[in-house]
Amino acid sequence: MPTTCSGPPGLYQNLHHEYIALLEELRVLQVEWHSAVSRKLVLEASVTSTTAQGDAVEPIRRRLSELQKEHVLLDQQSKLLQAQIEEAKELYKRACEESSVVIGGVLNEKQKLEEEYMQVMRLADQFDPNLQEDAALVKAALAEQRVEMRMLREALDVVKRSMMPDYFIGSPQHSKTLLVPHSKALVEVPMDDFSVPVPHGRLRLLTGSRGDGLQQLRDRHKVAVSVVCSNDTVTVRVQGHKAGVENCVIDIRRVLSL
Repeated sequence: MPTTCSGPPGLYQNLHHEYIALLEELRVLQVEWHSAVSRKLVLEASVTSTTAQGDAVEPIRRRLSELQKEHVLLDQQSKLLQAQIEEAKELYKRACEESSVVIGGVLNEKQKLEEEYMQVMRLADQFDPNLQEDAALVKAALAEQRVEMRMLREALDVVKRSMMPDYFIGSPQHSKTLLVPHSKALVEVPMDDFSVPVPHGRLRLLTGSRGDGLQQLRDRHKVAVSVVCSNDTVTVRVQGHKAGVENCVIDIRRVLSL
């Protein structure tokens, strides 16, 4: 059924205009609503993306926190090491100072010893400018001289006893060197005396490292062996029975030729 409006024409027009205005407002509201819906969707998507990013960032934040703690710990260790390095530097400095003092003392002592050595050498040069033998060789020669003196004293005692009558010395068995029967004359044994020159620096070959080389020659050949120094020459003197002297001289020359 068609709708009819009765009333003044101006009222109808006014209502029509209001209706059109309302329709326009409705259209604008619809556009705005669609725009709001679109913005809502965008915001929801943004929130979802932000939440996802937050979930991804959380492990990074935890790792960052762990690294910060490790940094603090390493910083503490670095400070401790630095303190130890400083302490080590102080110890090294003190050690260097003490070492310097010790080295200085050693150098002073060395200088004193060198001065004393030079004084001894100057004194030695006053007696023999060509003196070259060292302390070990001199000690060995002195030891051989002492042994030689003892053997000479023993030989002298034997000679003295042999010249005394039997009733002064007791029994003839006390003298084993000279076999002298009471009823017979003395048996003369050929004796010899020979000197072997020793080249410079070769005496130690005869004396040996222990200084008993000449004593071994004495025991082996049953002769008297001694070192004789005259001016700038050194000789080895061999005395005794002829065969022993000859064999001993052969041994001495063999040793000196090594």
